Amino acid sequence: MPPVDVEVLPPVCNEGESQHSADIAGTSDLGEVAFRKMMKRRWQLALAVVIVVGLNLAFLLSFWNRFLGPGVSGMFLEFASRLLSGKVPYRDFYVVVTPFYIFRTAAIVKLFGPSIAVLRLVDIGYRCALAAILVIWLSKVVRIPYAALGALAAIAVFSTDPADPLISYHLEATFWALIGAFLISYVKWEQRDSLRNISLICSSGVCCSICFFTKQTEGGGITLALFIVIAGLSIRDLGLRAAVLRLLAFCTGWILPAGGVLGWLASKGALRAFAIAIFADGPSAKGSPGHLLARVFVDGAGSWPGNAVYLLFAICTMCLVVQVVRKGRAAPFSAAPAMLPLTVIAAAGAAALLAGYAGGAFVLRSSVLAYSLEIWSILFGFFGVFSLAIYYTLILTRRSMTEAERQRWLLVMASFWICYTMSWSWVAWGPMAFPSLGVVIAFMLEDLLSRPRTSVLRYSFAAAAVLLLSVCEAGRVSCPFSWDSWTDDPIRNATASSRQPALNGIYMSPEMAAFVDRLTSLIHDHSRANDSVFIYSYQPLWYVLADRWPPTYAQVHFFDVAPDDLCRRDAERIVKARPALIVDFVDDSELWNEELFRAGQRSGQRDLHDQMYQLIHTSYRLEAAIPMKESPVPVRVFVLRSEE
Repeated sequence: MPPVDVEVLPPVCNEGESQHSADIAGTSDLGEVAFRKMMKRRWQLALAVVIVVGLNLAFLLSFWNRFLGPGVSGMFLEFASRLLSGKVPYRDFYVVVTPFYIFRTAAIVKLFGPSIAVLRLVDIGYRCALAAILVIWLSKVVRIPYAALGALAAIAVFSTDPADPLISYHLEATFWALIGAFLISYVKWEQRDSLRNISLICSSGVCCSICFFTKQTEGGGITLALFIVIAGLSIRDLGLRAAVLRLLAFCTGWILPAGGVLGWLASKGALRAFAIAIFADGPSAKGSPGHLLARVFVDGAGSWPGNAVYLLFAICTMCLVVQVVRKGRAAPFSAAPAMLPLTVIAAAGAAALLAGYAGGAFVLRSSVLAYSLEIWSILFGFFGVFSLAIYYTLILTRRSMTEAERQRWLLVMASFWICYTMSWSWVAWGPMAFPSLGVVIAFMLEDLLSRPRTSVLRYSFAAAAVLLLSVCEAGRVSCPFSWDSWTDDPIRNATASSRQPALNGIYMSPEMAAFVDRLTSLIHDHSRANDSVFIYSYQPLWYVLADRWPPTYAQVHFFDVAPDDLCRRDAERIVKARPALIVDFVDDSELWNEELFRAGQRSGQRDLHDQMYQLIHTSYRLEAAIPMKESPVPVRVFVLRSEE
């Protein structure tokens, strides 16, 4: 048979099958596009993190080892040294805060020896980690460039306080508070509980507990904030039973570190003393509860009529922030271009740092204007997150939240309680800016984008965020540290170093280096290894440098740290012990701030000071009076007279 030509026909299919095949092809294409967008966004986010961390690192490294700051730098170094020598906090010496930071500092000292430089480098690493986490978290609800700007402003102002020596338990507490809240941001609130959800919530409880045992006020604040968020979102989405289960997981996590710390204190016989120090003595040093809780809201200027201007600023800030956020309707931002804005941020940030360094290192001595800008930016962040916490809480009471609203509520609740509990130490100071200032800046930039005719305001906020970086840089290099009768010279004068091993790698002015070595030598020369010495009131670094310890229960006796009763008891201990040497750093006029912390009542520090000088007049001779810059009186060194 002749061959038969066979025509190959396309497969026969009906209309529905054809549409199904097309859908499969379209779905595949859409998935590939979504994957490419996701990877592009991740690269942009990684770049934003690198830019913010890099600029923050450049800011910190410009001054990190160019000042001494002994009043605060030496505090936890001394605590750690005592712990390593076998002493137990609360039982053997007074501590105004919970002990985790002492443990952490002691571990570093055990590994590397007593070194101010090492402790500062470790805490610089913490600050960079904080900046990175805030960028990542903010990028969930705002565009990446806005997240970068907000985080950059917040972390810069966080480190700009003149009393911040870069060794700070406030930093440690903020780190654990932010980690605890950040973990909660990954919970799937609308889903029935899985191992993933419970693990995240339990881990968050662990972090909040560590925060509490680093700084009790901030730890209590973040614990309350996350407890409210977990309860509110769980009840709204899944009901009371789910809320109870999640809260039990949070509390279980919280109890784990608490059990370890409290068990250790109990085994050392220090649990009762711990409870008294943290819940009785410590709060008494801050003033009445009512004044403490309300001060940041109504008494920020310290007196009237200045408080009237302060209240007006607070009200205007709250109204502005809520108005912008309430009317903001930003478009989806997952695929928004970010490379060019991030490049601009990097360039502008680098230029701001250079300008701030040049102005602070070579022109300014200190700037009242710069300090004022920092303070008002801190207050802007505080009142901004306060108003937003109220705004989003009201939304939750009326309806279920979107995922973006959940993230925003969590952010502002955590920010407000961190910031508010920090204000109990001082009305406005650097650590209060993180993360509150960054959250407010990022939210406002995002929500202004959808508003017509707001480009000028949006660009103004962006420029202000970069300007703050320059202001912070100028402030820290012109006056890297100032607190309690001690002000370090500008970094341009930090050309000398001390002979003390604990200060290796730390530079200061030649006059300060000579002062450090002279005072250390005086303590060594006029006391023996087992003698006690007393340094009044807030310079514990010399206890470590000279390897001598005070006869008092408290290490420092400053107006916002030491309770009145403890000061009076320590006055009796000084009279009884008759230390070999007494060093007085403080001019009388700087000691008493009784209106702020004592409601006008007599401070126990006055009694300690008076009894100390009665003892000096009867039993001591003036060995040296060492002049210091920025101090109206010299540092006086008194040596116990020999009994004939």
